Amino acid sequence: MSHVFISHAEKDRPQTERLCELLASNSIQTWVSFRDIRAGTHWDEEIETALGSANAVVVLATVNSVQSRYVRAEVEGALSEQLTVVPVIIGDVSVPLRWRALQSVLWNGDADATVASQICRALPPAAQSTFASQLEDPTKEIDLRNLILAHPEWLPIEFNMHLQYRYLQNAETSKGCFVDCFAARMDSSGPRAYLYFLGSPYAEPFDAFGAPTPTTHALVERMQRHVEWLTTEMSDQHPLAPNNFLGYDVQWRFGPTTNRYKIISINALIGRRRHFERDESNNARFLVASPLGLNSLSHRVSAELISYDRVLESVRIESEGRSAWYRRYLRESDKREQ
Repeated sequence: MSHVFISHAEKDRPQTERLCELLASNSIQTWVSFRDIRAGTHWDEEIETALGSANAVVVLATVNSVQSRYVRAEVEGALSEQLTVVPVIIGDVSVPLRWRALQSVLWNGDADATVASQICRALPPAAQSTFASQLEDPTKEIDLRNLILAHPEWLPIEFNMHLQYRYLQNAETSKGCFVDCFAARMDSSGPRAYLYFLGSPYAEPFDAFGAPTPTTHALVERMQRHVEWLTTEMSDQHPLAPNNFLGYDVQWRFGPTTNRYKIISINALIGRRRHFERDESNNARFLVASPLGLNSLSHRVSAELISYDRVLESVRIESEGRSAWYRRYLRESDKREQ
């Protein structure tokens, strides 16, 4: 099985152990010498084998590792095989010239979750492979859910705008009511919010007659419980109120009284694309938004049912790089039109 090879100096073992823990919590399998080399084997041969079967390398760039000829040799070997190499820079260190051209991550000892997310985004092949394999294994549903919540940037959102959003997992909107993932940003027309509810990727959204299944109805009921709360003026004390969640950006542009989201997108992830006979959003607007008459001059609400294949596509976009993906998309579109 492929893994991420961790290159490090022996003196940096505590930081290396912490790094492996962070990556493991994001479902990234790592290989590190002090843990994975078997007793009685040849150290150098084990490292060569592990490096040869790795799909990426993370190197802890410290004052110790940049002086280690073993670490430098591991990185040079990975680069010669055209593997993804991600330097994680710790402290004030001058990294080797070739490392400076690589996408690096700064780690100052805190903000572990942010650092882990940045590293994982730089290792899309590993994350994509993990997501794709778990998506096909019904026994991995909880792992799949945790992997998505660890990578909210994978959730379908405005194209190329995910970096503009703030995310909060398991967000409590009202007492006992939780959104699996809440995302918001400032828009020219006011605060914009996305709500994500994670159903089962293995559940059938509709029955043989095209009617929503009980599982889908239960998911939609969860969505509906949050809509009225979002479209009313929120308490100044609520942590998800725009003034609090988005902070200075809202108050600077709209004043301290803006505590209502103007644009709201509610999304439920359920099933696979093969479960949808027509477009994935076929019934969502009717099920969630229209019956409640939610659209008005003060706010706009949309709703959508999304298959987990859409998330897999987002993972692949992250893997390729959004600009590269968009260029390929345009080329393929041109070919179809010819």
